[in-house]
Amino acid sequence: RYYTVREGDMLSTIVRTQNLPIGWMTLQELNGLPNERIYVGQKLFIPDTSSSASAQYTDIAPIQFIKPAPGAITSSFDQESSGVRIRTSGGEPIRASADGEVADTGFEADGQARYVILSHEGGYRTSYHNLGSVEVSGGGSVAQGESLGLSLEPYLFFSIEQLGIPLDPEQFF
Repeated sequence: RYYTVREGDMLSTIVRTQNLPIGWMTLQELNGLPNERIYVGQKLFIPDTSSSASAQYTDIAPIQFIKPAPGAITSSFDQESSGVRIRTSGGEPIRASADGEVADTGFEADGQARYVILSHEGGYRTSYHNLGSVEVSGGGSVAQGESLGLSLEPYLFFSIEQLGIPLDPEQFF
């Protein structure tokens, strides 16, 4: 389907008003736009995430994700960060959101915090950042709910993507 740009529209508002599980930069990329500038009357491709025709975006293999930590979401999904922040206290177990395989683990750029990236069926990947310790290693399998490591304060950064397209984690749990 296509959306015709109206006065005052921005890619971010179109994503929000059309209730898309993607961010504005992904919408920009899907439409081959060199930057975020759009103009009144321009037609934008909007992936139809409610039909089987949109399987490449959302429904290749439906997976039931769980929230990896029990805390409140303190920062919602936007394309700048491509994920959510979940409040945690130090030493809290961070759980695998779905069954998968450990694709990568390592240290964040600050050299202190750790991260885990899992691969799942259907082209999904989940990322868990700002961990104090990691209990899994690359190539290993994990079950949904299994502890991946322990959190650092004050938050866990968590993201979901499918086929390289960032998705809003809150739409999955």
